Amino acid sequence: MLDVDHVEEILKDSQPDHRLLLPDSLSGFLAKRGPMPPVSNDQRRFPRFYYPASALLYGEQLLPAFPRDIGRPVIMTKDISRTGVSLLHTSQLYPGEVLRLQLPCAEKKLIVVRCQQRAEACFEVAGFFV
Repeated sequence: MLDVDHVEEILKDSQPDHRLLLPDSLSGFLAKRGPMPPVSNDQRRFPRFYYPASALLYGEQLLPAFPRDIGRPVIMTKDISRTGVSLLHTSQLYPGEVLRLQLPCAEKKLIVVRCQQRAEACFEVAGFFV
């Protein structure tokens, strides 16, 4: 279930309240593979790679001020590097939250550093591995 072959299943989830809705601006990344082109003023230490795949996400340490369930555990990764990942989720996450991310190849702890809403049911979350 955790690989690039199951991305379409994530997008066609039968539960409307948990369906990941990609905006048109993100629909093109599904076919991309390999290294991402560098961006001017990029201060990253390691290159990023397109990585549209399914993964599992669990809350380890969520903010106590916002007690909640983070929603469906199956999410979609967008890109990945040696030190971090960008993923797409149906619920908003907050900087400082610690999550457990189960990728097809490994399981990592992730600290959220950014979350931007891209569509009504699509949040782009960026974080780094600990």
